[in-house]
Amino acid sequence: MSIIDTNYFPIYFFLMKNLNLSNKLLGSLIVIFGICGFVASFVLIQNKLSYLANPDFVPSCSINPLLDCGIVMKSKWASLFGFPNMIIGLAEYPMAILTGLFVTYNKTNNKYLMRFTLALSGIGLFINILLMYTSAILIQALCIWCIVSICSTAGVFFSLLDYNMGLTPPKNKYLVWYREKAHYITTIGFYIALFAFILISRELLRNGAIDPEVMPNLFFWV
Repeated sequence: MSIIDTNYFPIYFFLMKNLNLSNKLLGSLIVIFGICGFVASFVLIQNKLSYLANPDFVPSCSINPLLDCGIVMKSKWASLFGFPNMIIGLAEYPMAILTGLFVTYNKTNNKYLMRFTLALSGIGLFINILLMYTSAILIQALCIWCIVSICSTAGVFFSLLDYNMGLTPPKNKYLVWYREKAHYITTIGFYIALFAFILISRELLRNGAIDPEVMPNLFFWV
């Protein structure tokens, strides 16, 4: 009998224990992330309407030169497709909430529908990542509610990814290990990478190591 119980070691806990989340918990997470994202989009669209009605309007989330929703909202990148970006969120997040409820109460096992929803959330996450780059590097200001939005979209995407892998269990041993023991680390790792990017980019801009004028505009049509 081992004198030291390895179950108490974090590395053993993370890499050896089966931490596979139940569908009910996954669905609940999707609903929670969806609600957070919807609230963020709702507040942003309210701020946008207030700004259109009054050009001197200052959002409550405009705290300092770095955290300034107003600058982001007034930039040309705030309407990528001819309408405010937050409208996409108002359409996307209710779909995520509905999907989360389906998963929670086991109302659907249609893998094609779930893959379609996963693809939509993946596209949303990709656009959010590009917008975060644009905000941090080109605009040089961050929107608190936009950060809530990207974190919510990431949570929805990685939760749906886990659920979809459960519908068609992977045969590759590494994917099996990922789903059983490490899938949640992806979400946490994404959040760490996101805030590390914000801090590092801010420091590089402050030191003049990055020139926003020569950095590429990833939304070239804007």
